[in-house]
Amino acid sequence: MRIPKRIDSKKFDVLIVDDEGSSIIKHCVPSSMSVTVLPIRSVLPWIMSFKFLFRIVARLLQNKKIGKSILYAIVDTVNPSVLITYNDNGISMGKWEQEFPSKLLIAVQNGVRYEGDHWWKAGHSLPVLYGFGDCERDAIQDKGLSCNEYNAVGSFKYGVYRATCVEEKRKYDFCFISQFSSFPESYKWLALLIEAERECFSKLVSFCQENRYSLGIALRHMAKPSYFEEEVENFKSLDKYNLVDFNLDYHREWSSYEQASSAEVVVAGTSTLAYEMFGAGKKTLFYGVSKKTIVEAGGSSKRNFEKLPDCVLADSLAHKPLYDKLDTLLKMDQNEYLFTSENARKYYMKYQKLYPHEIVKKRINDFVEKTGLANEST
Repeated sequence: MRIPKRIDSKKFDVLIVDDEGSSIIKHCVPSSMSVTVLPIRSVLPWIMSFKFLFRIVARLLQNKKIGKSILYAIVDTVNPSVLITYNDNGISMGKWEQEFPSKLLIAVQNGVRYEGDHWWKAGHSLPVLYGFGDCERDAIQDKGLSCNEYNAVGSFKYGVYRATCVEEKRKYDFCFISQFSSFPESYKWLALLIEAERECFSKLVSFCQENRYSLGIALRHMAKPSYFEEEVENFKSLDKYNLVDFNLDYHREWSSYEQASSAEVVVAGTSTLAYEMFGAGKKTLFYGVSKKTIVEAGGSSKRNFEKLPDCVLADSLAHKPLYDKLDTLLKMDQNEYLFTSENARKYYMKYQKLYPHEIVKKRINDFVEKTGLANEST
């Protein structure tokens, strides 16, 4: 059952479609502009005005479904110049663009895309998309998707983290990035990934114990207490030496980013955080490729790994091959690592001189100023 949610009827410069991730998206809205959020999950948004009711009827007469009619009528009523969403793989904003051709519609990539999660399905259309790297450009072309404009700028969320938080000094030799799921049986590939995660984490703990290295963990469900407790219990059961720093303050924002940023090497499967760290120049070891069945089961694609240099790929979780990879990566000179990984980092996470949210902020500002001047001259 959807709960009614009232939206302010006044005009806004920017409308954020979907409240999921809206706190991140607000960083790209110029301070001089008005902004509001259009929630679409488990709520029924509405506006108390005759114009809103009139626009619903008008949209219904255009043979729109009731749900779409309500959402479009809200846009008609608040009349924003820009619509933007952090839900790039859930809302087909390209179809919204057909309804609002004079407005700037932007989608921001919120996570790494795999074949197995059915992202950007057939028929999914994208307006202006700001994505991680050239990897997504290739994926869009391979899938034959409609995308008006693609810009590779790196991770929006990581950019906000770097812009708003003090960079952590080195705290750990290694940090393991969790991809824990309470429902691994929901997908075959997810069950395989969790199996590989438990195996890799256990061996990483033993490796650190034997060599007296420090080890932290970047937990996944920091903001979800029920999942978080299960996640912590899962990893603590594998920490037989009581070695790992779990940093259990899950109420603190950016905790996972702080944990990963403060390590010399991060170890991960295929998580977005791992690619964010890798793109930023952090030494990263990906173990997901070691379970080739994960790719075969649809949990990832060769594209997610094929450009990565050998030094960051753990193609086996057997003790000696894994230990050799960990040891080599930890001791590798940072400049050598940056040189070796440069092309791959740009392919998967193409960071620019400006943070992604600053790039989008300039785009929004320029568009609103231009359309404002056009409206004044007509």
